[in-house]
Order: sequence, then C-alpha cells, then structure tokens
Amino acid sequence: MSKLEDFAWHVRKASHQRLNPWQGDKQTILVPGVQRSGTNMLMDVLDLSLETDVFHERDPRAFDSYHLRPYVRQVELRDRSLARVFVLKALLDSEKTAELLSYLEPAKAVWMFRSYDDMVNSNLRNWPGGRNQIEDLMRDPFKTGYRAWGMTESTLNLIQSHYKPGMSDASAIALFWYYRNQLFFDQGLDQDDRVIVVKYEDVASNPDTTLAWLCERLGLEFTSRMARQIHAKSIGKRKPSGIEPEIRSLCEQMLARFEEIYITERQKS
Repeated sequence: MSKLEDFAWHVRKASHQRLNPWQGDKQTILVPGVQRSGTNMLMDVLDLSLETDVFHERDPRAFDSYHLRPYVRQVELRDRSLARVFVLKALLDSEKTAELLSYLEPAKAVWMFRSYDDMVNSNLRNWPGGRNQIEDLMRDPFKTGYRAWGMTESTLNLIQSHYKPGMSDASAIALFWYYRNQLFFDQGLDQDDRVIVVKYEDVASNPDTTLAWLCERLGLEFTSRMARQIHAKSIGKRKPSGIEPEIRSLCEQMLARFEEIYITERQKS
C-alpha cells in the first residue's frame, strides 16, 4: 500500500467510525511476542479493519519509549475509542500478557511465532553486530531492561548454561528468541483460550486462508484488503551461520512446542 493509499484508507476509516460509533462493550486485542516475528505485519493487517482502533508501539498516547503506559491509561483510551475493537502492540510488555488480558477484559491476544533462523537473519540484517545485551544479561540481568523482565530463575540458569564468552551474534540472538518465547509458557498462555498462536510463515505464504481463520477467532470480519500486501519473500532464507548446535537444538524444541499448539488450534476449526 502506497503512502497515499494508506492515508486515504485511514481517512475513510476515521470517517466511518465517526458516523458509526460503537455503543456496546469493547474488545481488546493484544499483540505480544518476540521482535522480528511479524508483529508489525499483524498490526498493519488488523489496522485494515473498519472495526479496529490500532495503537502501534510508536504511538505516544499509549506508549512511552515503546513500553505501555499505565494500565489505567489504556482503559481511558479504549473507553474514548469509537471502534468496537481496541488493539495494542504489547511487544516489550510480553511478560505482562496474562495480567493485561484480565485487566483489559474482554480481551484476546495473538502470539505470532516465527522460525528462529529467519528471525535471526532479520536481526542481523537490521542491526549488524547486535547481541541483545547477552553479556549484560549474564553479569546483571537488571541492567538489560525489558529483556529480563518476567524471566524465571530456571530460564536464566538455562541461558547461562548455554552462554559462552565470544559466542557468535547469531547464537546470542537465537538465545534471545528462545527466552522471550519462553514467556508464553511461563504465563500459562498455552492453556488460555483467550490466546491465539499464529505461525508467521503461514500468514506470509497463505494469507487469505490464514487471516480468514484468525479473524474468525478474533471475531473480526475478514476482507481481501487485509491479505493484499503480504508476500512470502522473507521465508526460508539461508540458515544463519554460527548458531551453535546446542542452541539450535534448544530453539528447535521451542519451535516444536509452538507448532504443536498451532496445529491443534487449526484442526479445531
């Protein structure tokens, strides 16, 4: 979608909501997860619904330095919204997903998971030399900000056992992918019917079918507009060199857990 098309769409959407303000109870949709896993794409998809009011993490009304402002602020924004569905990107607050679901009820969350290989590739391409403060995490987790928030002692011990001084950037980012996705299970979200797991690769390669399924789960009307801008060019890039075998094995186990949940959810529909 060009900038002009995007502008025209949002003018149309704002006009529609002013003329047709929602009068009943409002639903919240949260988008937590791990960086470079398709959360921006999902937010853009949800923004292409006339039923939604979407707050990206760069929006100062709801966020301060990409972190959610106090919960009461989110309630105020939702109450003032003209839309039926209030959407928040909660990426840097993923460890609070279960808490947010209860505070902002009725609410649902969509946790997008993506192959760690492609996620690592995307990180290395966008932030060459980036390591997500892995050394600081080993020395003092409190110095790493959100990266350590919600992390259990057992997860920290596991990451420490796989860390090696001088390990490759790819290995460091793969560990980040692992421990941020572990937050999903630590909060019991795998047992929470309000949480929907979505596979990034399916959205990218088969957007019409996958997004139609997701919208049904979210109670949104699916339109072809939502799938129009999605492509599969980011899938299946070469494997990042330098991910150590033990870390790759760890990530494979995590990926398998998400795959099982996702397949089970799709089979139910």
